[in-house]
Amino acid sequence: MKNKKGQVKIDFIFALVFFTVLIFYIGLQINAATGSSLADSKLDALKAESESILDVLVSSGGSPQNWETLPADKVVMVGLASAPYSISSAKLSALNSNCNLMNKFGSISYRLTASSGSAILLSCGYGGPRVTSMSERPVFVNGVYGKITLELW
Repeated sequence: MKNKKGQVKIDFIFALVFFTVLIFYIGLQINAATGSSLADSKLDALKAESESILDVLVSSGGSPQNWETLPADKVVMVGLASAPYSISSAKLSALNSNCNLMNKFGSISYRLTASSGSAILLSCGYGGPRVTSMSERPVFVNGVYGKITLELW
């Protein structure tokens, strides 16, 4: 048997192509898993932030307690509660007339709504992309059952 130089066996070519395709496929799968993980992580962070902000709004009266009667530059923190989960209609009205007070929570893209029955009592923010984090709490407004919803994106 003579060894011919310059000739490559077909099994070697097949193994090389198979190995290349396999490495390429594994790389794509790792990239897809990482991208999905990052998106899930961002949504989890938004959910935690929306829960935190909504908890402050429905369980705190804000700082100072009479912030609704003060100019915007004197308001430290916005809170809507006269008691936990019982919303003050005066604070709701004050926030509705000056939605910029939500900037006290940092630079957020949001939509905040409060309703009682079919009436919308508060609408701040604007519509955003379809993928958002939404938190909702049941509340009482002047003794009437309602809900407050915060969406972040």
